[in-house]
Amino acid sequence: MRPDSKNYGNVPMIVFKFSNYGDSMGTRLLGAKIRADLRPLLDGDEKVVLDFSGIDTVTNSFADECIAKLLLEMPLEQLKAKTTFTGFTPMIERSILTALKRRQMQINNAPGDLSRAITLDATLERIKDGMSKIIDRKEGKI
Repeated sequence: MRPDSKNYGNVPMIVFKFSNYGDSMGTRLLGAKIRADLRPLLDGDEKVVLDFSGIDTVTNSFADECIAKLLLEMPLEQLKAKTTFTGFTPMIERSILTALKRRQMQINNAPGDLSRAITLDATLERIKDGMSKIIDRKEGKI
């Protein structure tokens, strides 16, 4: 689908309408498809207006897959310079901002910070042990 092209002042812009894909943005699969359609536009000279008009729902998974994963390809400052958002509800805004924040934190902590991964592994192990004990109690093993 060809986005609408417009000029706002001296800045050429392309309007990317999410409503061309439906009114509910709920899955990672849809997020990946839309990101693939959106990505080439970000390489152009125009600023890309991400238009969420007519969209009822944006899940955190979709927001991460479609928008936040762009941070794996470009720094946040570049993404902010290349895009602007319009037409979203406060709930949609919150989903997008949460996804961007989480992805940026993941990127910032990725290189040498293994302590978080070790802590997560230990936490998951404790949860697994706790679940095993609950199952054993229900089966009368404890």
